[in-house]
Amino acid sequence: MSRLTITVDRCVAFLLALILIFGGIVTTVWGVDRVDPFTGALDLGPVAEATDKSWWPWAVGGTGAVLLLLALRWLFSHLPRRGIGPLKLAGTGRAGRLLADGNSVAQAAAVALKGVPGVRSAHGRVLRERGQTVARLDASIDADADLAGIAEGADIVSSQLRHVLGRDDLVCQVQLRLAARDQTRARVH
Repeated sequence: MSRLTITVDRCVAFLLALILIFGGIVTTVWGVDRVDPFTGALDLGPVAEATDKSWWPWAVGGTGAVLLLLALRWLFSHLPRRGIGPLKLAGTGRAGRLLADGNSVAQAAAVALKGVPGVRSAHGRVLRERGQTVARLDASIDADADLAGIAEGADIVSSQLRHVLGRDDLVCQVQLRLAARDQTRARVH
């Protein structure tokens, strides 16, 4: 979560706590037949009159829609975001910014990894995990593939990815999975 989301959460939680405390006190006092210690009576006439107006359903509906949108926005702001935006490249100075789309670069690295013998398919993306920038390459390999050759190819692709982005804080993960059996092989029943 961002600092802004955390700050807004704390402010809203504080206000809601105050409202709930006040509401609890008023409800408790009302429940023991001490309606309003300041005026001595509770007048609900203006509320009853407002509910009879023609604008009342629209006001309640509009308020409900706004509250719904705010609630959805609040929920979506709490979803964990693992993806990252553009990456700043080395050489970025005050005069300008050098940016690269991390997912596109990781996908290009996955295409390079796919060129290693024994690798059937590969996909790449850059994400944020535990405060660290991680380039994850997922590859499907053949069952009879040479693991030493694939490991060497993965090391080369990872070092090229770090070199292209020029970032020392980038961690490369290569996850290998056994590819599903060939669909073209004949089955014996």
